[in-house]
Amino acid sequence: MRIYYYHLRYMASKVGNILDQYRCAPIYTALDSGNNHSAIKQADELIRVGHSVQMARALKSVALTRIGAFSEARSVCDEILKGHIEMSMIAPLEFVLPRIERLPQLAELLLAMSGASPNDANLAFSAITALVKAKMYQRALQELLRRVRLTKSPRDFWQYIQVSMLHARQLKPSGAKLALQVAMRLLNEQNIEPEDFSDETLWLYLSFHKQLGAAKLKEAMEVVKVSAVQKLIESSLTLQFLVRECWEVLEDWKAIMDDCHRRIEMGDRNWAVLSAFVTAAAKSSEGLNDAVTVIVSAAEQDKWSNRGSFLAVLELFRSAQDAGISTECITKATSKSYAEHVNAFYIRFANKASCFEDLFPYIRKLPGGDFKRLEQVANECRTNLVDADGIQRHINAEKILFVNAAVDIDIAKHKSNELLKAYVESLANARLPDTEMQLGDDLALLAIYYLLLADKDDVQVLKLAAGVAAYGCSMSKNGYKLRITLIRLLLRLGSPLLAHEHFKALGVKAVMGDTVSHYVLDRNSTFGGSHRAHVEDMWTYNLEPFFRASKIELPEVIGQAFGNGKFSQVADLQAFDERLQRSFTKAQVQLDIIRAKITTNDLTEAEIPGTLETLSSIISQSKDGVIDDHRDLTLLPSFRLKESESLFELTQFAILRDSNWIKFVADYLENTLHQKGSCESTCEMTCVTPAEKCLFLLLSSVGQGDSADLSKAIGAFFDAIQTTVTESRDMFALYHGAWIILEGYHLLNLISSQDQLPRKTIAENFRKHTQQVKLVLESAKAAQEKEEMSTAFTTVFTSLDNYDAVNALYASILSEINTTITSIQKQINAIM
Repeated sequence: MRIYYYHLRYMASKVGNILDQYRCAPIYTALDSGNNHSAIKQADELIRVGHSVQMARALKSVALTRIGAFSEARSVCDEILKGHIEMSMIAPLEFVLPRIERLPQLAELLLAMSGASPNDANLAFSAITALVKAKMYQRALQELLRRVRLTKSPRDFWQYIQVSMLHARQLKPSGAKLALQVAMRLLNEQNIEPEDFSDETLWLYLSFHKQLGAAKLKEAMEVVKVSAVQKLIESSLTLQFLVRECWEVLEDWKAIMDDCHRRIEMGDRNWAVLSAFVTAAAKSSEGLNDAVTVIVSAAEQDKWSNRGSFLAVLELFRSAQDAGISTECITKATSKSYAEHVNAFYIRFANKASCFEDLFPYIRKLPGGDFKRLEQVANECRTNLVDADGIQRHINAEKILFVNAAVDIDIAKHKSNELLKAYVESLANARLPDTEMQLGDDLALLAIYYLLLADKDDVQVLKLAAGVAAYGCSMSKNGYKLRITLIRLLLRLGSPLLAHEHFKALGVKAVMGDTVSHYVLDRNSTFGGSHRAHVEDMWTYNLEPFFRASKIELPEVIGQAFGNGKFSQVADLQAFDERLQRSFTKAQVQLDIIRAKITTNDLTEAEIPGTLETLSSIISQSKDGVIDDHRDLTLLPSFRLKESESLFELTQFAILRDSNWIKFVADYLENTLHQKGSCESTCEMTCVTPAEKCLFLLLSSVGQGDSADLSKAIGAFFDAIQTTVTESRDMFALYHGAWIILEGYHLLNLISSQDQLPRKTIAENFRKHTQQVKLVLESAKAAQEKEEMSTAFTTVFTSLDNYDAVNALYASILSEINTTITSIQKQINAIM
């Protein structure tokens, strides 16, 4: 939107601004044409000669913000806010202040302007919206309450209720209760008729009472019996979900059953409706028999060809078993046992891609003998891989056979070869465009799964599995499950840089960084200097811009939703905003970058204040328990009943980090950089690796006991890490130990710059133990170069007519290992 026209609404009431507009016309022209540097130059000239200084500064801040000079824009805005502000300056400041993280100042400014122009309703509303965007809810409530008393406007009243709910979420339980009770008194003063509700105000009304607790909610739910309200609910899925949630809070299972029953009778086969009906029936003391009749009738009406109603029958069995209720009535109504229904579902839907995933929760309930029968059924349904139908039948059969398969390495190699051969055949017979995932991708995934299940820690097995994944990725450019699996295998094999290249190939959107990036970034700091540049690039060019942009854009979107009365959107957007600000991924990557800089001795004195500020923020969030972990751990599937045998667990290369790890690392880094000496932490150390635990125990001994005790602790640390490196089974563990020993050395030196640590002891222990570490690294490099995989390679890959992708992968892994080991050796040599 052109700045010149954007500010006109403020000009009309201020005749004195005309001269400013005339003098600043060249700046407006430069801004409108996108010539921001010219706008800055012309604004500086006006400021220099003392003409229209405030207006020139405001427009200069717009140009500075556009070119990303946020620090300079802040300085300019600080000068503006010290002086007199005309109405014509509001528009540029509304653009700039949110983008330089000065929303509270904008809110205060608009409040002051509104006070000076009490008849300007638009300005008053802008002030309240700014308060909401700045999360200054208490001030917003004061302004809204004043307006409610003054105008009696329904819009002001409902906005007051909305803000009171947002405010309550910021407070501790006692304060939240008080805030909601104040709003409740105001609500009781209103004469609200059911016919007055819109879908948004009804959502707000019910959500507000839900937040107040069961007693108040029960009273409020009487309104859903009114015909006008029922019409609103019928036209809104959001309201339907909310109403069922309210009944669930009240444990009104009969109401849920009645509502869902009516919908099912009308032909609704939405799984949310079916599953809610079955769940309520299982929890109701009288509902199961009625539920059986309804669900079975729906399945029969659909001629057992609708996945939703068929699965609802299986869900009846499972829910009854979980609740300890007899399933005899279900068997009697359908003339089939639970196992027979599972088999029938498989036969009916074996050609569907979701068949196995649909059945997997119900397979868990099958006794061993019944599962054997299901395996027979799966084999009988298998057909040739000549088309999409045959491929899906083959995949679902293989998944069923894999669930309880006993696997050793010989079986795994043979089965992987067989599955890879089937994958090649599926590509030949039913290849989809490169823009699509290939139909047979899960055959290659199963080939990998067999190998990892046989021995997930054997380096040769990891390489074979990575080779299968690399071939699959070369054939299926968008096969995300294959590529994520390859990424995790590459990390275990010591190729983080190659893993990053494959992560880029996934094309992950910035908004998914908070939930997906851990597949390549988890434990990344263990690769130290060799990996740091890629991690920093991902942070600088992907994650940080997203978090920064979200911090600016989400309040704007929240303000728009608030102004338009989209109350349900405001709540969802606010929750999303809070989640991003407390992001686990954000804290984890920031800590990893700090550790990597320490490990490579690249953390400068000038960076320490900013680093301490980052650590302080992370520690504050972790202590308050508000770090939000939204990592999606389900992108890799599980075809086994044991959680420890999921594909995610089999490719996990260390203990999965959690919020305890965040607190643990932030604590010891802050103590070290503050040079406090002793490092203490109350967090559980179940989230750390043995090497990280050794590092923490060393740092916790600093400042405790005498010099002799500390010398022993230093010796024990280097000795323990040397053992970790010597006994490592894969490259991940080897790198991890090597970089931890470097991190420990540099952390001790940071502390010793002020404390009387035995620096001679530190240096002697480092030299003594790193000699052995260097030998292990050199031995690992030589072993990689000499390793032959001819027998295993031939066994697994005989069906391939082209090994280019596999050979290229192995060559890249070897090259990267050599580069990384050389990098570590250089770091060690620089100290010695």
